[in-house]
Amino acid sequence: MLEPLWAALGGGLDWIFWTAGFLSIITYVVPVLFQSLVLDKLENNLKKKYDAEWALVTGASSGIGRAIVEKLAQQEVNVVMVALDDQLLADSHADLCKMYPNLKFIKLGCNLGGGDYMTPIIEGTKDLNIQLVFNNAGFIVVGKHHEVAEGRSFANFECNATSPMKITRHFAKEMVDKKLRGLIAFTSSSAGFVPNPLSSLYASTKSFLTLFGTSVAAELRSSGVDVVVVHPSPIASNFFDGAGTLDVLMSFKKLAVGPSVIADVIFSSAGRFVVRDQGLVTILFRVVLKFVDFNFFCELVARTAHFSGDFNKDHSKKKA
Repeated sequence: MLEPLWAALGGGLDWIFWTAGFLSIITYVVPVLFQSLVLDKLENNLKKKYDAEWALVTGASSGIGRAIVEKLAQQEVNVVMVALDDQLLADSHADLCKMYPNLKFIKLGCNLGGGDYMTPIIEGTKDLNIQLVFNNAGFIVVGKHHEVAEGRSFANFECNATSPMKITRHFAKEMVDKKLRGLIAFTSSSAGFVPNPLSSLYASTKSFLTLFGTSVAAELRSSGVDVVVVHPSPIASNFFDGAGTLDVLMSFKKLAVGPSVIADVIFSSAGRFVVRDQGLVTILFRVVLKFVDFNFFCELVARTAHFSGDFNKDHSKKKA
């Protein structure tokens, strides 16, 4: 008597599962293909789009940040360069001033990992209309969370998560109050999609950036301020200097592309999409999590991570 009912219910469940799977894949793949095959071929001049004269870039002295500054300069936008107050910033600033003598570059040396970095940023930009903000600075700390020095962990969290929040709040308010159109960009990471034992703060701060950025995007859109969050695949930059000897991270280095690739993606996505996944690694992470439930994936990581060579290597270092 129950067999017809069970058969009908089973058929309905099959339809539900197939539909859910199809929608999950198609709503991801179609935008990705459009972005890669169409969007990236179309010029997106931010100076013209937002009538912008000034931009601010964090982590501006090297890597993705330096590539963003150069791309802004190519579009004739003046740039405030925020980075650690070291020789690298001084050299980058000098190089850019020589390369683009008709533009203005202001260097603000400060440590986004601690101290009062907002005062010099606010003071250094108080007479400028900053309409393009690139929250790009960040670094990775490797090791078990409870074994990493407390100050190092706090600095990592401050730089990766707290400083973008403070910088975004200040400049978003400036743009809204002055009724200026603008863009706020976040360099996030596919590391924020999944648990990352031995680099837990990096993954969690990047996850925060993604959700913070996409939430703020909804709040600012009606005011004419766009937000874009980019998840890069591995990039050939100083990022890997902090990866230590983690085999998992260093294996991704073989797939790394140049920083200018990410700068191009950020620019092409500005005002067109809120979230952008760049590269094969990021896209594969996304697809895997469409086939494997996130909660189940977390269980797998928690129960198997200690078998990895990196985990054991970390133990041997402690004993040594």
